[in-house]
Amino acid sequence: MASLRWHVRQWLGLLGWHGLVGIAIAMAAVAIYFIAIDPAKAKTRELQQEAMSIRAFSRANADAPKSSAPGYDAWLEQFYRLLPAKASAPDWLRIIFAAARSQSLGLEQGEYKVTIDKNGRLLAYEIGLPVRGTYVQVRKFVGDVLEQIPAIALDEIAIKREAINANRIDASIRFTLFLNAF
Repeated sequence: MASLRWHVRQWLGLLGWHGLVGIAIAMAAVAIYFIAIDPAKAKTRELQQEAMSIRAFSRANADAPKSSAPGYDAWLEQFYRLLPAKASAPDWLRIIFAAARSQSLGLEQGEYKVTIDKNGRLLAYEIGLPVRGTYVQVRKFVGDVLEQIPAIALDEIAIKREAINANRIDASIRFTLFLNAF
């Protein structure tokens, strides 16, 4: 043990404070790489793969709109096919409630309204949710919902803070979940 201390003191003497600062900066750089850069690279690879699969899908279906006379109708039909079925609405609501629970937000009441477009194919499920929590909790909740549910849109968010130094905010969030009516 004494020899280890002696070796450490020798190295510290040789390095000086410049060397110690250099080692600390190198260790911080390694930590930043593993905390921020490596996960960002993984997310970038994931997004690139998603983009390539979308390109492959569009190339595979490039002839579909040309085969029917009106291209708009074929595109619209493809759009409806990509929407989740209306029977899956409770599953999407469970995802919303789970996202709120993961951020420790309570969803005590909500407003739900269903509208169907004039063609009867698109069902818009409007969801109004009042939440109370910190700004970070509300922001992460909205981000989680938008990330996990591909057919949802954030229509409106209104934030109110009781006092300027208050931690908690009251937010009124309105989502629209788009579903295939068939």
